[in-house]
Amino acid sequence: MYDQAVSIETSNFDPFASKAVSEKIFKPFMGLPSDDGVTAKLLESLDGKLNGYEAILSKQKYLAGDVSIS
Repeated sequence: MYDQAVSIETSNFDPFASKAVSEKIFKPFMGLPSDDGVTAKLLESLDGKLNGYEAILSKQKYLAGDVSIS
């Protein structure tokens, strides 16, 4: 279950979140123009991905299941 959760994070969340942060934070910091159209598309895609997380987390406590490490 852990490997599945890591795979979901790596392929479905991180690429979109990282690129959005790059557009809105890092590009302006480096003096480069931010592309609001790109950011909007990334955030729209990310919203869909977060709906997938919500579906999983509505059935279990963590992405990797209900088991917690003590």
